[in-house]
Amino acid sequence: MADLKEMLNQIRERTTPAQKKYVENNMDIVDYIHDLLAERKMKPVDLARLLDKKPAEISKWLSGTHNLTVQSISKLEAALEEDIIMTPARAKSKYETIKYVPLTVSGRVNKQHELFSADFISSEIAGQKSRTFKIHTHNYGSKTRQYSN
Repeated sequence: MADLKEMLNQIRERTTPAQKKYVENNMDIVDYIHDLLAERKMKPVDLARLLDKKPAEISKWLSGTHNLTVQSISKLEAALEEDIIMTPARAKSKYETIKYVPLTVSGRVNKQHELFSADFISSEIAGQKSRTFKIHTHNYGSKTRQYSN
C-alpha cells in the first residue's frame, strides 16, 4: 500500500499544470455529456446510433481517458442539439444581459436642511432584477442599499 501511495505521489509531482488542466477539462466535458444523456433518458448506445458510430467507440469517448477533439465534440453537440463547450465571450453574449436605468434624486434630509442625493440603478443580469439605491448626505458620507426583486 505504501508503494502505491509513493507511486501516485511521484506521478502527481511529474504532472505538469497543462496536463492537470487537460484532465480537468476532459472530465468536465465527459461528465456533462453523461448529464445530457441522463436528461434525455438516453444510453451511450443511443448516442452511437445518432452518430452512426459503434457503441464501443462511444464508450471509449465517454470513458474520460479518450482525447476528444473539437471535431468529435462538435459532432456530439450537433447530435445532442446542445452546446458542450463554450468560450467565455460566447457565454457572456448568450447569457449576460445587463440593463442600467440611472435615476438621481435629491432633497432635504432633516430640519437642519442637510442636502442629500440618491442614485438609483436598476440592473438585470441573466433574468434576475436588482435595484440599488446609493444615498449621499452632506455630513454623513455615502450609504448603499440594495433591493432585489
